[in-house]
Amino acid sequence: MIAARADNAGNKLPLLGDRVSSIISPEKERELGQAWLRALRSNAPLMHDPLVMSYLQSLTYRLASNSQLTDKHLRLVLINSPAINAFAVPGGIIGVNAGLFIHANTEGELAGVIAHELAHLSQRHFARTVEEAQKNQWLQGAALLASVLLIAASDSETGYAALATTQAAAVQSQLRFSRRNEREADRLAMGTMAEADLDPRSVGNFFEKLQKAYQYSGEKPPEYLLTHPVTESRVADAKGRAAQYPSKYYRENVDFYLIKARIEALYATDTKEAIKHQQDQLEDNRTIQQLMTHYRLVNLLIAAQRYQEAERQLNALIKKAPNRFLLHLTQGQIKLAAKDYKSAVSILKTLHATQPDNFTLNLIYLQALMGNKETKTALDLLERLKIQHPESPEVWKLLAQAYGKAGDIIGVHLARTEQFYLNGKPDEAIEQLEFALALIDNDFPLVSKIEHRILGIEKSKEELRL
Repeated sequence: MIAARADNAGNKLPLLGDRVSSIISPEKERELGQAWLRALRSNAPLMHDPLVMSYLQSLTYRLASNSQLTDKHLRLVLINSPAINAFAVPGGIIGVNAGLFIHANTEGELAGVIAHELAHLSQRHFARTVEEAQKNQWLQGAALLASVLLIAASDSETGYAALATTQAAAVQSQLRFSRRNEREADRLAMGTMAEADLDPRSVGNFFEKLQKAYQYSGEKPPEYLLTHPVTESRVADAKGRAAQYPSKYYRENVDFYLIKARIEALYATDTKEAIKHQQDQLEDNRTIQQLMTHYRLVNLLIAAQRYQEAERQLNALIKKAPNRFLLHLTQGQIKLAAKDYKSAVSILKTLHATQPDNFTLNLIYLQALMGNKETKTALDLLERLKIQHPESPEVWKLLAQAYGKAGDIIGVHLARTEQFYLNGKPDEAIEQLEFALALIDNDFPLVSKIEHRILGIEKSKEELRL
């Protein structure tokens, strides 16, 4: 008999024990997840906007800290696609399409999707799916992850067409968690939302909006609806459960709306026309809609390389919202884009003094330092960051650049090794190590270390054969 525990709304949930772990252990899930993440980076169009990633990380960890998830070591990936999609992969990998920001009207709607994916992780639905598949003797974990990767890295048409010709309908059907798993994830997501002081009603509201948008449109549903089917009964169930939570006021997070405006600017098809439209809509007040219009205009001006206008508009926006750290970071980014590295360093150094451990700020600050030829300061900071964030390809990329400016060619090859490896390019990573070996003279410990790393990368290539 399986024991049970109560979730945040008092519902009974099964406790997962050795039965599922015997099918695929948490350690194996982490190995698969990390290998899958490297493969995703080499196949999918990723968005590397540090401001968007910073907001997404903050929201995700806020939710994770209030969820049933025991291992909160998460890795986030942001897919550069305006389509609606999100997914969870064992080992703590959460993927979100930039399009979710476009289609979510509130932070709660975005948070509800992320909380749902966290629930899939906490309940180990992947392992339970593999267990069920093994009963039918047709699927292994790596094959299922390969299918998720294919969809995450492709547009809907291409991804599903490829699935139909490779893994066949059996794999595609397993991408859909069971109805029981989906409702369990919905229920847990609402509990997580309530604990994180976000509106649990947002879960059902967003599902209902998606269902209505595509039910009679004749359009192909987005990836999210194909892998997370939304039915009328599921929407009704979500709304009914949300009604069990007390009604209260939930404070708006301005940063969500600013990030939403930033992404909307990114996907503008006609930048010149979009700038004119935002200028026509601009008014001198501090409503959320006006803050979005103003920040959307700033980002469109940056995209058009009209940096002086962008800075002028941003300064006016900062007067409306002087305490928004995101806006001050944008100031530094404008200076960087304009190659005014001295001013960028001045702005970012002041911010860095107040938040020295802010990872996003550090990444932007490093670009300014290297642009301003302050290589020694950049290297000192990067040596700390590579210890704190060894799984960040961005850190290793910047470290390779800094070593290059310092004339440390072996350091360049070793940093590029980790950059290529984390980006799913193991053969290129090994090639960098071989380049480094050719330059080493009479340093047996370093040679031994590099040879050991080559063996480790060769072994990792077997973790997930796609």
